[in-house]
Amino acid sequence: KKAAFEKHFRTAVQACGGEMRSAKISQRKKDNKMVSAGFGFVECSSETVAKDVVQKLQGSALDGHNLVLQLAANKAEANKGAKSRSKKQEGDTPDAKPGTKLVVRNLAFEATRQDVLNLFTALGEVKSCRLPRKFDGSHRGFAFVDFASAAEAKTAVTSISGTHLYGRRLLLEFSTEDKNT
Repeated sequence: KKAAFEKHFRTAVQACGGEMRSAKISQRKKDNKMVSAGFGFVECSSETVAKDVVQKLQGSALDGHNLVLQLAANKAEANKGAKSRSKKQEGDTPDAKPGTKLVVRNLAFEATRQDVLNLFTALGEVKSCRLPRKFDGSHRGFAFVDFASAAEAKTAVTSISGTHLYGRRLLLEFSTEDKNT
């Protein structure tokens, strides 16, 4: 499947006059096997080429799936909305230092704890991952992920913000909840 993924995008990138620098399919563990997590990343030689590829391949079929493509947001832009929202809601001071715990919002209801762990363990040591649940047992659409260090948490925010999981765009921000919870 990776070969088909790479060929599909390499052909389109070259047709748009560019070069594909890298292609990666995100994976998760299922039944002790690594399987596709349903999304991937392609890096092109320029933003113009990337925009052309998105336009060219939007809705195209790959391995029986219609592709939904979007440009990755600039790291600063992706985090700007979450940071300003958290400051307004939580009353953060501008000099507050980020901790190790993140809130992952807009989590698809079909996502499992293992899906969230698979997404974040590639970026650092995850101390805990919790999906608060409703009375009916389903999770509430967000998760808390606690990293071993603030640097790993910061890397996760800059790397994962805006990433799609099961068709939902993840919103990440530093948690302001009590450290004991």
